[in-house]
This record gives sequence, structure tokens and C-alpha cells, in this order.
Amino acid sequence: MRTLPLKVNHKRLAAYHASLADFAKLGVKHETAVRAAFQALLEDCTALVNKGRADKWKLVPEYSLKTRAGAKITPDGALLDSFRLLHGLWEAKDTADDLDKEITKKFKLGYPRDNILFQSPTRAVLVQDGEKALDLDISKPDHLVTVLKGFFEYQAPAFDEWEKAVAEFK
Repeated sequence: MRTLPLKVNHKRLAAYHASLADFAKLGVKHETAVRAAFQALLEDCTALVNKGRADKWKLVPEYSLKTRAGAKITPDGALLDSFRLLHGLWEAKDTADDLDKEITKKFKLGYPRDNILFQSPTRAVLVQDGEKALDLDISKPDHLVTVLKGFFEYQAPAFDEWEKAVAEFK
């Protein structure tokens, strides 16, 4: 199981909030700009969870995949391992979007509900195993850490079963 050694005083959290503040000063609120700040944060977190591990994860922006119904979807980011197994999805929105409505739209399109993080600059909703696991104000650093830890430390039941079988086989 992976752990994310992230604390509220981590430099990347401060950089993320500073980037959002810089955008706000410029009057920039659109999704493409604010998404870039969060993407940088996710990439730093990916590096932290990979530290010392042979099986590296990679955050892949705009990763297209097929839904169970066969439709093509393209989340803002996907966490893939070296075997191209999916460990999580990320969908960014801006502050003008109604995050709950956007989540409903994405699920109607067939987005997976295993481990998906919906994020706006001030709020994050983490859905795991089909249920809302977290819904927090991420302008607060401790809430942001909680959401990121939840997202990166999640392990699907199938992976748990696999690791148990490997341990028993040894």
C-alpha cells in the first residue's frame, strides 16, 4: 500500500495556494489556468508516493479511456502504473462551475466511480467505491492534505486481494 508523506507545511501546498492567489490578482478564474496549478500539485504528490518504489505511478493528463458502455471519456488526469493499470482519475473545474452538477454529468457519461477526485480551487469531492468519501473545502491546507492522502492512498479491493494472494503464495 502506498502512503503520501505530505504535511500542511509542505512547500508544494504553499506554491499551489500562491499560484491560485496570483491568478486571482490577475482576475483569471478559468478552468485551464487553475487546473495547471492543481496538476503541478498532483505531480509532486505522485513523486512523493513513488519514492523508494520500483512500481512507479505517473499522472497522465487528458488520458482517454472507454466506459463500460464503450463511450470515450477524457478526464483531466489519470494515475497509471507501469502496467497501465488505473489507480485514480482527476477532474478539474473552476469556481464558476457547480461542482455537484458537474459530478452528476460526468457520472451520467459513465465515468468510473472507483477512485475519482473532482476538484475546484476551493472544494474537492473524492468518490471511492461508488460512494462520496470526502467533500472538503480545500482552501484550508489540512483539508487539502486529507483529500490528497485519500486519493493517493486508496487501494481498490482487487489490489488488496492480489497482495493478499501474493503474500500467501510466498
